Amino acid sequence: MKLSLIKYVKKIYSILILLIIMVDKVGLIFTKEYQKYNFGKDHPLRPLRLKLTYSLMDKLKLLENERLDILEPRMATREELERVHSPKY
Repeated sequence: MKLSLIKYVKKIYSILILLIIMVDKVGLIFTKEYQKYNFGKDHPLRPLRLKLTYSLMDKLKLLENERLDILEPRMATREELERVHSPKY
């Protein structure tokens, strides 16, 4: 199912608000490097969508919420990967 950009942003906004209400802290893993990813023209996760989503979150002051931590991505440890994948994977 394809979501329009407005529906997508509203969905992300709703999820973030719910998370901030339900928990003490929310971590957003983000880097501008994500905008370099391109999974093809038919994939919903496009660089422009990421840029616009982050920009809207900034304009709505969501990124300034004291309970939101913006985290730099990092490589997963072997232990973390093996929580969801077999060691052979």
